[in-house]
Amino acid sequence: MVFHSLPFIFIFLPLGVLGSRFLIKAQLGETRVLFLLLLSLVFYSLSSWQTLPVLAGSIVLNFYASRLVSENSSLEARGRWLIAGLTLNLLVLSASKYAHFTLDNLNVLTGRHWYLPRFALPLGLSFFTLQQIMYLVDCYEGLALPVQFTRHALLIAFFPYVSAGPIVRANDFFRQLDRESPTRADVGLARFIVGLCKKVVLAELCGKLADPVFDSPLIPGLADGWIAALAFSLQLYFDFSGYSDMAVGIAEMLGLELPQNFDAPLRSATVIEFWTRWHITLSKFITTYLYTPMVKAMPPITFKKSMVFTVIAMSIAGLWHGPAWTFVLFGLAHGLAITANHVWRKQMRKRKLPLFFARMLTLGFVVAAFVMFRAHSVLDSGRIYGAMLGLRGGGGLSGPLSALSRPEMLICLSGLLVALAAAMVGPSTKSLFEGFRATRRWVIASVVLAVIALIFMNATATKGFIYRDF
Repeated sequence: MVFHSLPFIFIFLPLGVLGSRFLIKAQLGETRVLFLLLLSLVFYSLSSWQTLPVLAGSIVLNFYASRLVSENSSLEARGRWLIAGLTLNLLVLSASKYAHFTLDNLNVLTGRHWYLPRFALPLGLSFFTLQQIMYLVDCYEGLALPVQFTRHALLIAFFPYVSAGPIVRANDFFRQLDRESPTRADVGLARFIVGLCKKVVLAELCGKLADPVFDSPLIPGLADGWIAALAFSLQLYFDFSGYSDMAVGIAEMLGLELPQNFDAPLRSATVIEFWTRWHITLSKFITTYLYTPMVKAMPPITFKKSMVFTVIAMSIAGLWHGPAWTFVLFGLAHGLAITANHVWRKQMRKRKLPLFFARMLTLGFVVAAFVMFRAHSVLDSGRIYGAMLGLRGGGGLSGPLSALSRPEMLICLSGLLVALAAAMVGPSTKSLFEGFRATRRWVIASVVLAVIALIFMNATATKGFIYRDF
């Protein structure tokens, strides 16, 4: 089950919202926690019932680990249990997600032919593993305390974010479970509709321009390469920010608030700024739970050392996205770009690029780096880069995109232009919903957007969310 399916929109979500808000008004807090947990487990089962035991096992093991980390009187013993808990989580993640990648590379290096049976990747494994790690560390540092099993399970399995985030701090989440009055459902519904349109309209139209080039063995030309690269960047942005908006909107309707995950990242003036606006909760996790511990572990802290750790942390973050060298190189490229930004700031303190030029330079880098993110292999990315550099010939559309009919091409290019305008100069979701009031204009706009989204959903088959695969 996905957020942009008709059964979810017209059956699952309304029943969940009505049940949750009734229990809030009836002041049945613990019953509401159990209701939301059962709702989340049903959602997960309908999405990936085969891997439900992995989620359940992770919840049970980390529930007991959090108590051992928090309640042990000896700091040394707490540290040992923390290391044991983190190791266990990372082993499960590595065995499920990176075993085949590791074995394939060993086979290449040794000339062997070791084989490991393929198995389904548990839905949301990367996200709920980070959630568990963050909770264990917070318990160790005294920033969070162990809670009842149902609350711990709901923190990890809460269906709006279990498959693709945003990543939530435990204390922020638990505090809201005791809320005595519901949040505003009109804000959540409006935000859900905006996210739905981002996904099923803008992301899907951009995907129709990106997929033929990235998935075809045909050699693209200059225009094909740049259109596909830009289209995928916008597809990924509106797909993932659309998911995040729907997740935040669903939680709002259920009476909970989730953190903002995007803030118009494609109009950033530097790559450093980009990572404060793109997948904000993951960026904070990388800084707090990966980069900072590495820096503190090797004093004294110097500029050069911090830059080395920046590159390492971003490379690991790239690998977190998937078991492929393309993701490693994607993270490495961003780590090097962030380092270059810091060096520029350090050496050229009084020299700043014009804002428009800085934004275009950053956008160009981000679009080029996303080619590596989308490509099936490093060699495949080279094919796209070659086209973007004009090594495959210039001129108009050729190769993969030339197969699209003229009407389809015009519709998709129009969608690409609308998506680009929305990303670069349109109002951000954050600004749209700050001080939100359900005015007549907003009601009309929401109805129009909902109708447009339903038309697109009915006219063509939409794909699942991209980040659910990570």
